Amino acid sequence: MTKWFSDAKEVLATLHLKDPGQDLIDYALIAALIALAATLGMSSVAKAVNDVFSSIGAKLKSYTQAAAPHRNMAGHRVNWRKPCFTFIG
Repeated sequence: MTKWFSDAKEVLATLHLKDPGQDLIDYALIAALIALAATLGMSSVAKAVNDVFSSIGAKLKSYTQAAAPHRNMAGHRVNWRKPCFTFIG
């Protein structure tokens, strides 16, 4: 029985020295940490990008509203929604 214990103790000691699976666990933990940091960082990046596009949209809207109404070269007001010609079919 003591031989079995000494053999088991020797096997456990060699297993403790060999750690090929531990590297895999370390890499998995690092990958999980990177994924968590990327996920948490994306919310602030997404908000910043959204703010930039909202600002651009507001400026474009103000420019297009300031440009109306449209006038032709003679200074007459032009309605772009109403066609100025008709097809005779």
